[in-house]
Amino acid sequence: PDNVLTWSSDHAPSQPGHGSLYFNGAQNGEYPLQGAYFTTGAKAPLNTETFSSGFTFEVYVKIPLDWSSDDNAWMAVLSRWGESGQAGKQGQNTDPKEPIMTFSFSGDREPQWNVYPLNLTYPTTSWGQGLPEETWWHLAVVNDGKHSVLYIEGCPTVDNATLVQSNGITQLALPWALGGYEYGGVINQIFHGWVGDVRIVDRPLPVRDFMLYR
Repeated sequence: PDNVLTWSSDHAPSQPGHGSLYFNGAQNGEYPLQGAYFTTGAKAPLNTETFSSGFTFEVYVKIPLDWSSDDNAWMAVLSRWGESGQAGKQGQNTDPKEPIMTFSFSGDREPQWNVYPLNLTYPTTSWGQGLPEETWWHLAVVNDGKHSVLYIEGCPTVDNATLVQSNGITQLALPWALGGYEYGGVINQIFHGWVGDVRIVDRPLPVRDFMLYR
């Protein structure tokens, strides 16, 4: 349908770009998956990037009032296609069907960064608190080549996996998705809400250089 992906002038006050995209995705047991999402091109250089020297991922998001845990849980603003099992990952907390990287939201609207690093056979995860609806939020994840830290509005969250070294992001030469979440080789959920500016950098940025403060 025409209304599953639309442009909006709505944006965060701190956002460099004065606009956003509204993703109207949903899925539950009563009706099939609906929505639209973007992927990188088949030969995009980003598809094979491993970020072995660190990285910074930044996104602006806003969750609408009609967001529902039944319809929208585990939607991803960003994800990297390819199942962890295909990448030979195993061990603690490993789900062989889940994507090798995802920046998602739980059934309680908690942002979750879950990634299978180059140096581990299992994932490392960082969590934030449940985000209230109808508010723009700046989220960032920074990795210095050893540890990843999730930030909300420039502040580090408490639940970061800092005890385990995490280097880079596993790749299977497959696309990245904006607004789509793959599970078991198929799109399993689509984002519901607004997505503003997104930035991916192949090095760790200090907080002062986040889009939030530019």
